[in-house]
Amino acid sequence: MSFNMNKNNKYIISKRLLTILLICSLIPLTIIISIFTKNFSSFLNQQNQEYYLTMIEQVAINLNYDNNRLQEALDSFFLQNKEVRKHLFKTEFNSAIEEIQYDQYLWDLFELKLLQSIDGNFSIIQFDKKSIIMKSNHKISNYASNDYKIDEIGLKNDPLFLSLKNNPQKSLAIGMLRKGTIIGYESEKRPVILYPIRNNTNEIVKVAVIIQPLNYYTKLYSHIERLHTGTLFVSDDFGNVLFANHPSSQDDFEFDTEKKEYINNGTFHNNDIMSYTDYSNLVLDYNIINQPEILKFMIDSGLKSPFLRDSRSGIRHISLKYHNHKYFAVGR
Repeated sequence: MSFNMNKNNKYIISKRLLTILLICSLIPLTIIISIFTKNFSSFLNQQNQEYYLTMIEQVAINLNYDNNRLQEALDSFFLQNKEVRKHLFKTEFNSAIEEIQYDQYLWDLFELKLLQSIDGNFSIIQFDKKSIIMKSNHKISNYASNDYKIDEIGLKNDPLFLSLKNNPQKSLAIGMLRKGTIIGYESEKRPVILYPIRNNTNEIVKVAVIIQPLNYYTKLYSHIERLHTGTLFVSDDFGNVLFANHPSSQDDFEFDTEKKEYINNGTFHNNDIMSYTDYSNLVLDYNIINQPEILKFMIDSGLKSPFLRDSRSGIRHISLKYHNHKYFAVGR
């Protein structure tokens, strides 16, 4: 009997020792897993940041390439082509017939040497030349099926034009003009490109105006499928949004313009990359661009702008809370 008692005691002691050893052995295992999970999560966040930064960088490269290509085409036409420059700076017209002939000759040159490089509506405004036909102190020549009317006085006082006037070294300005400066279909949504033509004293005496189509920026990112999972904003130096990729006709859900939200109609046509909840979480408010965190981020990431002047730290991404949602922002 005593033997059995000792045997049972030994069994209980062994069981307790095994239990203690197992608990002790699990403690370091738990710590290791916890550290690994934390490090792995940090690694994934870093990978996501680099992934989106790479996508934004690609869009920026595409945009810079497009702008440089256009700049070269405009320089070649207006600065390097002696025939064009001679015709532009021709003396005043003596009759309406002479003005018509002037426009036709300029159109022939434009069609031959520049038309293929222009995507949008194209006009040349000459502040130093009067129009007999329009009975105006300024002459406006419209090309490339121009359906818009430009207020040349309003243009001369617009911040975008003044950025060229006040900076003689600047040879191209891209942005939004003030409301009413351009009159036409959805003109308030259309970005413009201003190309100054200066005289020998560096004064802007003429300006080429390109009114871009609404889908102009789509080609810069349409091949980057994953970019649809966030909202891409393209802004000018004054904080105006030139383009946003949401809402658009390519979205999986219809967008209610009055309620400013997506409609869950159960239709998909983009490989189901995003759910309705994903669309509901997209930031669609353009005012986010003017939030203090974003403005500071634009400064710190290196944006050179006349309305953003401060030290630049080279920050490439931030997190911010906007309307009770937390967003991750990357920029270029």
